[in-house]
Amino acid sequence: MSEVLTTDMDRDALNNDGFRLSVISSTAVLLEQFSAVYDNYPSYLEIFSPIKCQCGKLPVNNYPESLQKQIQRLVNNITEGMETQRKPLVMQKKKPPPLKMFEPKIEEVFDDRKKRKGGSKEINEKQKLVHKYKKEMKGAIREIRKDSYMIAQVQFQEQQEKYASFFLLTLTVLLLLSMGYKIKWL
Repeated sequence: MSEVLTTDMDRDALNNDGFRLSVISSTAVLLEQFSAVYDNYPSYLEIFSPIKCQCGKLPVNNYPESLQKQIQRLVNNITEGMETQRKPLVMQKKKPPPLKMFEPKIEEVFDDRKKRKGGSKEINEKQKLVHKYKKEMKGAIREIRKDSYMIAQVQFQEQQEKYASFFLLTLTVLLLLSMGYKIKWL
């Protein structure tokens, strides 16, 4: 700003009361227009309450009558805008309907190899027995696998215990030999 206002005459022009009053008048006009634009916004109270507070601090008694009326009109507009009731937030009375989505229709493919109901009663009975036999066989094989796995685990544990006792005996013999003891084997 110092570059723009290089002369003393320009600085004196900005320091006079006429310039200050014109700036206040222009500001009041702009604030009235903003108040009219933002009148329907829910945040009107939060935006314009600090402006109303600052307008109350102005030394209006020292201003010309036209500027006093302009500032009073601005304060009245802001006060009227603040008096409008706000609607509180409430939950919806019912659930919103879900959006319609495009989901593909999936139809099951018919496979007649699995289910053959045709034939006589004897054939159907025989097929049921074969199916039951296969099912039981699979269950028996599963049980045999479980049993053999458990037997293998038990045998492995017994072998580990045997090796552990043998290892402990060997370690003891080596320790005694290293200490200078003589061992007689039976």
